[in-house]
Formats: sequence, C-alpha cells, structure tokens
Amino acid sequence: MRASRVHLSRVLAMACMIALGLLSQPALAIPAFARKYGTSCETCHTVFPRLNPFGEAFRRDGLRFPEADDEMVKQRVLSMGSQAYKRVFPKAVWPSTLPGQVPLALAVHGEIRAHPDTGSSAARADDGAALIINDLVDSVSLLAAGSFDAHNTFYADIDLDQQGVVVDSATVHFNDLLGTAHTLNLIIGQAAPTTSSFGTHSSYIDDRATPSLAVTALYGRAPDAAWALGAPDKLIELNGLVAGRFDWSMGLEQGKNARLRTPQDVYAHMGVRLGGLRMDGEAGAVTPDDKPRPGAAITLAVNGARSSSQATDGSIDTALSLGGSVRAELQALVLDASVRGETHDDVDGAGLGVSVLSQVDELSVRVFPWLFPVVRTQWTMIHPDDGSATLSDLRLSPGVAALARANLKFVLLATVERSRGAPPAGWGAAMGTASPTSPSAVVSPELESVRLRMTYAY
Repeated sequence: MRASRVHLSRVLAMACMIALGLLSQPALAIPAFARKYGTSCETCHTVFPRLNPFGEAFRRDGLRFPEADDEMVKQRVLSMGSQAYKRVFPKAVWPSTLPGQVPLALAVHGEIRAHPDTGSSAARADDGAALIINDLVDSVSLLAAGSFDAHNTFYADIDLDQQGVVVDSATVHFNDLLGTAHTLNLIIGQAAPTTSSFGTHSSYIDDRATPSLAVTALYGRAPDAAWALGAPDKLIELNGLVAGRFDWSMGLEQGKNARLRTPQDVYAHMGVRLGGLRMDGEAGAVTPDDKPRPGAAITLAVNGARSSSQATDGSIDTALSLGGSVRAELQALVLDASVRGETHDDVDGAGLGVSVLSQVDELSVRVFPWLFPVVRTQWTMIHPDDGSATLSDLRLSPGVAALARANLKFVLLATVERSRGAPPAGWGAAMGTASPTSPSAVVSPELESVRLRMTYAY
C-alpha cells in the first residue's frame, strides 16, 4: 500500500511539472540569486515575485545583501584583474569579477482561462469559448542578474513570444556613488521607473502592483505613442535612501514616441517607512537563516510624473500624473492601496483632453507561509473635457496564491467587472474587458473569467 502511494505521488508530481512547463505567469524571482548566495527563494520572497521586507531591502540596496554582501556570496567568482590594479588606476583597468556560473534563470508564461458565463464581455472577446487553452505557452523569459564588483550590479529580463523578442529590462546599477551606503545610486538602461517604495511586481495575483494605464491607447493611439506611468522605458535614474527609513528616486525617460525626440519625460518619488524592518535592511538586519518575522509597519509614498508623447501624425499629448500609496502591515494582514490622478491634453490627436482617476487596493492574509488568500480591486474613471459622459470601470478579483515548493507557484483567481460607458478603443489598455454599447450604457457586474496560473523558476 505504501509503495502504491509513493508511486502515485511521483506520478502526480510528474504531472504537475509537465503542466508547469506550460502554465506560468511573468515573474521576477531570480534563482540565480539563490545560487549566488546559497539560500532559498523564501529569503527574499513570500509567494514570488512578491518580496518580503528583506527582499525589498535587497532590491533597494542595488541587488545586494544588506551590510555584508561579499560575506554572503557562496558561489565561486572569477577575478577579472588583480586588486592591486586599483592602486595604479588609471594606468590599469579597474578590476572586477565574473560569477563562477552563468547567472541565468528561465521562466515560461501562460495560463488556462475559463468563462463560466459565456455571454460575458470577456467570453465574447474569446469568441464565446467556455475554456481556453490557447495561451498554455505564451512566452518564455530569460532572466539574468549578478554583480561586477561590490558596488556595481546588473539585471536583465528578455521575453520571447510569437511576435518576437522584447527587452523588458536591461539595467546596470552603480551603487554608493557618494561613498556612503545607499545615499546615492544610479540606474542606466531599460526598466520600469521607480515610482513606488516597493517592487513593481509586488502583487500576489497580478503582474504589477499598480497597473500601467495607457490612457491614449484607450482612444486608439498606437502603443508606441501611448505613455503609461510605470511602463518599462529607456531611462536614467538617481535614487537612494536616507537614515534607512526614507527612500527617493528621480529620473529621465526616453518616452513613448512614434519618432525620435529629445527626452522630455521626467518622474520622481519619495516614501517613508514607520516600524518594521528598515528600508535598507541594515542596523540589526536579519540573516538568510533568520528571515524577517511579520510585525506592524506602515509605508507612505507619493509620486509625480510629466510626459510628452508624439504620435505618427505629429500630435503631442502632454500628461501630468500625481499619486500616492500606502502599505499597512499588521502581523499576517497586509493592505496595499494606491490612488493616482492624471490629466492629458490630447488623447485622440484631435485635441481632446481628459482627466483620469484610478485606484487600486490589494488585501492579503498569510494563512500559512505558503498560502495567501487575496482580494484585489481596480477602479478607473475617465472624464472627457468636452462634456461627454464620464466613463468608469471597476474590477474585483478574489484569488489565492500558493507555493507548492519554494520555486513553484499556483494562482487561482476570478474577475468580476462592472463598466459605465467605454472609450473608443474599449477598456483593453486599462486591463478591462467589459464593453458597453454606448458611452452612457452600463454593464452590470458580470463574472468575466476564472484563471489558473502556474509559475516555476529555475
């Protein structure tokens, strides 16, 4: 009997692994870090890619362990020059290191989607299909991360799908430029700008904690001219920490333009953390074998941005954005909430201006270290300046995120949506699917879909 149960468990495990090779969602968990430091993914993550307080400190510290990064490296490194070269610089190349192993990780993205109500807007968008497995294999991500030396690190995320190759992120981090830890850092490359005190992917059931809202895309502009706060872009960013409790960032982006232009997009952010582990993870920080325990803490942040996006026809949309966020942590409960207001002066190329208000909440509870029920809401309202009807979309997503193993994740979630009116191109750019028949029509709350997402990283 016992042998049969063992055999059955192996069969089930193999079936799960086969499924997981097909079903996953985007993730930023980097097993290359686990190999480098000889530690578990849980050192920095709860249910990856969501970071715990120590993982957030690792991110803010420029992808380095707080206080004693060199001492924590377990992987063999190759020296690229003698340390004595520092004394004769610039008459010698400044020495650096290479990881002893190629610092790569791999992820496969996809999902199974079901429509319990085949008459819903989402089901109609999927040609009325009740079950969709067309996205079992959507894309593959190649992830790389490591360090050149004690102060300079790198990160890259390259996605491959049926449309080709997309560089999501590729950055070099120059840390501790003033000589003091974390006060002034520089990021150069392509990435999502730092407009929050937490990681871009710090949601249990969505790809991004605060979805990027491409407002002009809702009115039919091409994606290459549709700016959205938080979307990956070529950038030069300065950021840092003050007293371990305050973080800040400011940067210049190339912007979303149909033709080359002098960069005109700028952004800034600042935040403060009260209680809990310090933002830099130092001054008594935990070690990999002593992960931070949940406690009480609150983090407050504000952000602002200005963009100028030029379309193919030469029209320019200037957008201003101002937002704020809060994360409240109390033992097993964590509440993330953010609100943002935007103004655009030409969303359709004909001079139409709009005001936008968006609000996102996510409440999670830790039932076990590997199990997190979650409720997420996302609300968007658009008010056109020409006096036409105000448009709104509300999405409610209950779900649960679970770790089968440290690098093996399941997410089950449902989406209920209600919309009043719709912009000309629909709610797609706002991650919505409800489709009212006119600007004044209302789609009552409808169950759009139930999704099963699975992720593995290695």
